[in-house]
Amino acid sequence: AHEIRNPLASISGSLQMLRRDGVAADRARADHLMGIVTKESERLSRIIEGFLDYARPEKLEAEPTDLVVLARETTDLLENSSELHTAHRLRVESATETVEAVVDGARVKQVFWNLARNALEAMPDGGTLTIRLLRADAGAEVVFEDEGRGMSGEQIDRIFRPFVSEGGTGLGLAVVYRIMEQHGARVEVESEPGKGSAFHLRFDDTNVPRPGEPVVVVEAATETATREFDELRRSVRKE
Repeated sequence: AHEIRNPLASISGSLQMLRRDGVAADRARADHLMGIVTKESERLSRIIEGFLDYARPEKLEAEPTDLVVLARETTDLLENSSELHTAHRLRVESATETVEAVVDGARVKQVFWNLARNALEAMPDGGTLTIRLLRADAGAEVVFEDEGRGMSGEQIDRIFRPFVSEGGTGLGLAVVYRIMEQHGARVEVESEPGKGSAFHLRFDDTNVPRPGEPVVVVEAATETATREFDELRRSVRKE
């Protein structure tokens, strides 16, 4: 509610000013206010989409997928994004030409996109995001390494919880954790304040649910929290 209330307040305030002053009275000011309305509307949309990604279980369509292709598609998208500044650099490094793992390509691409955006946000003054890929014995490992501000141990303990980030919707990394969990995969973080961060994604083909198998997500939560989450999920489905 808090995350939704803030952009709604910005939209409402801007529209009230436009109604009071009129668009023709001060074109530059009107354009500025309409820009706020557009930006906050897009923010609301991202919040709702992120919430649904997190709260709504998706059926995995896992198949052998080249993770190098997904990584390069992610950097291609970033290069055409307003979030990429001239001081940012993107690198994809692979131990082999292809690195395959049994995954749902669309879902893992969402993981890559969320981690890449998180890395850019951690480097407001610029820096290099390096995506490293290698094939492991039973799957693959992908590392997203940035040169950003880094995190303390306390921050690392909280980053995968919903709505704890200082910017954005606070759901990007929570969605990353959920998707990795659905794949039977792991995500681990190494970081120090001022020394950047590295997110290690470890995929194990033997843990991926096969067609027809239920996706079991293990919640690290109390009985009460689990019951509340189930009630929330049912309300989302009804909507």
